[in-house]
Amino acid sequence: MAKSPGFWFFTGDWMKDPELRFCSIFARGLLVDLLCILHEAKEQGYASNPDGTPRSAEQIVDAISGGSREEKLAGLAELERSGVLSRDNRGVLFSRRVARLAELSKERKQNGSKGGSKTSSKRQANRQQNEQQNRGVSVSVSDSFLEELHTHTPAAHAADDFRQAGWAADEWARFVEVWNQTPRAAAWSHLTAPDAWVNLAATPGWLDRARAAMAKLPQCHYLERPMAVTHFFTSLDRILAGEFDTAKQDARRKRQPVGGNL
Repeated sequence: MAKSPGFWFFTGDWMKDPELRFCSIFARGLLVDLLCILHEAKEQGYASNPDGTPRSAEQIVDAISGGSREEKLAGLAELERSGVLSRDNRGVLFSRRVARLAELSKERKQNGSKGGSKTSSKRQANRQQNEQQNRGVSVSVSDSFLEELHTHTPAAHAADDFRQAGWAADEWARFVEVWNQTPRAAAWSHLTAPDAWVNLAATPGWLDRARAAMAKLPQCHYLERPMAVTHFFTSLDRILAGEFDTAKQDARRKRQPVGGNL
């Protein structure tokens, strides 16, 4: 099965990831090249040998151009130490995000080829029709990859996508179960997850931060009404920083001047 020639790079995630911000500029530059290498790897997202064993740090950095081996080894160790990169139970270095996106893309393609629903069958038929209209020129793999991973997936497709098995649906089910039982959280009754869910959940460390913010939500006395889940996504850092801890009336009192008018 052919894989996509590229992957989504979200500038907001890159700029806001706290662990990545603490890494040196050399380590961050090294990471960009490494992500490309891991995307092109046979075991997508993983720095493994063909037999599944871990590639050594020396093998990994030698595949990256620029800088001395010592500098690159130090940068690689920095990325791993900061939690930007991880190791699986084999000891193989991998990118959580690249691996998750590869897994999701594979599941989408497999489910689409099975024709398990009217929607997926219709989409497959449309693609075949487009191929014929293009006089035998096949549709680019990147087209289907972008269609299925873009945050603005058409609503008609979203229900089928999130009912399929996979990490995104599983993580959402776990998230919404806790969310609907959390004080100051507006219950989510829709059948599908919000459009932004896949990209947020794939961001390294985001799920852990979301769980921490959700646990803190009952203490957000500033909120006079339950918070919508989409508002929660955009306010996550503010919740963790304690900006909503003080009740709105108390916050107003703090802003009022002390004493009478002169």
